[in-house]
Amino acid sequence: MAPNTSEDLGELPRLGPTRARVLALLQESAEPIASPDVAVQLGLHSNTARFHLDALVGHGFADRQTENRDVTGRPRVLYGATADAPAVGNKHYVDLAGALITHLIEGRENAAEIADGVGRAWGLRLAAQEDAAEGGPADEDDIVAGLAAAVTGLGFTSRSRFHEDATAIEITRCPYRQTDLATPGPVCSIHLGVLRGYLEGVGSASTVTSLEPWVTPESCIAHLAARSAD
Repeated sequence: MAPNTSEDLGELPRLGPTRARVLALLQESAEPIASPDVAVQLGLHSNTARFHLDALVGHGFADRQTENRDVTGRPRVLYGATADAPAVGNKHYVDLAGALITHLIEGRENAAEIADGVGRAWGLRLAAQEDAAEGGPADEDDIVAGLAAAVTGLGFTSRSRFHEDATAIEITRCPYRQTDLATPGPVCSIHLGVLRGYLEGVGSASTVTSLEPWVTPESCIAHLAARSAD
């Protein structure tokens, strides 16, 4: 199931600059965050931060949960962005990427091949940025963790997991999830190429056999398997 498309965005409430900053912080945070932490990071009064967070909850752009604690004291209230929230932190980059992809890739007979090549080159560059002093990831577990971290560095949230008894990367909070580029096409092909290029660049014995888009309204799954001998 695909998330909201650009056709839905005109019906969304307009966000002022402060509320957009609060939402961007929630989207960039890998874990739910407490109101006082939002206030500190954005330089807001605590009451102002809570006001905007509660408004985002009211719009359905954030959810509220109680912290699980094993120590005494009142548990904190944590906030996180929902899958329905509009991407605000990097919208200008997403718009630029969309314009370039539409002009250079979409509509061409070999669009998938071009997209894969772009992604592989990108993934190889990411792999080359691994710390040479440590010799790169030491084993396959470290490689998969490094791949998840690299994907998160591209504006997603990702983590390694087991899916149907095989290693997978679960990818959420796709920056393109509320644009026309969210549907399977060149962007997904580029991201699949990134994953494969990264694993190739770090010398992994594994590769990504497929990228399954929108397994849930907010997540995609990249399936890993041993690289073929040929």
